[in-house]
Amino acid sequence: MKRIMMMALVLVVSVVAAAALTVGEVIDMGAYENKGISADMTQNISVPAQNMKMRFTGKIYMKGDNSRVEMIIAQDSFNNPAQYQQVKMMKMDEMIIISNEKDGKSVNILAYPKLNGYVESTEDEMAGAGAEMDSIAKMAKELVEKVGTETFAGVQAMKYRIIPDPEDEDAEESFFYVNPSNKLIVGFSFSSEEGSVGTVEFTQLKTGVEDSLFNAPANMKKFDSVQQLAMSGMM
Repeated sequence: MKRIMMMALVLVVSVVAAAALTVGEVIDMGAYENKGISADMTQNISVPAQNMKMRFTGKIYMKGDNSRVEMIIAQDSFNNPAQYQQVKMMKMDEMIIISNEKDGKSVNILAYPKLNGYVESTEDEMAGAGAEMDSIAKMAKELVEKVGTETFAGVQAMKYRIIPDPEDEDAEESFFYVNPSNKLIVGFSFSSEEGSVGTVEFTQLKTGVEDSLFNAPANMKKFDSVQQLAMSGMM
């Protein structure tokens, strides 16, 4: 019975997909692929099951297969003050996450400026570590459907639902928002069956990003693991 239901679901999604758009069709791909986009970023996450709320601010840079996120963890980033104090004590309250293509492989770089160090790994090695990111080139292939308009990140934006993979039983309900005046993404929102919700807002969007931003930090030391990097701050 489960197999029959799954086949029926796949068929329904296939019919929807035939009429669906892709992310690449509703945004200005030229701006993301050729010029690059930078923006201020605010991320809010609520996980009621764990009585956890998180808020991070920073910058994001996107260009082709590459992305860079600079995050700042502040005193109001957690609803539990002890969590912030622990991160601050470990000098991990500033973080840089870089994803790029190197020799045909996706490479992730996780850097902590206050520790003056970084860790580099392939996409497979970083999977599940919370630092992997999809590039705009990968996102462009996602199937979406337009669901209306909504004020998001201070913009009257076009709202699109991301059509989930029918075989992904843990898929979240996800939306993204596009400024109709320049076709740039102003953010994302998601919710899960367990009640978790989150938003990522992009403001002050600008075009023009230097390729050097996606390289490993030249002024930082490379470590073999995050654990080794964290231990360096205690010495």
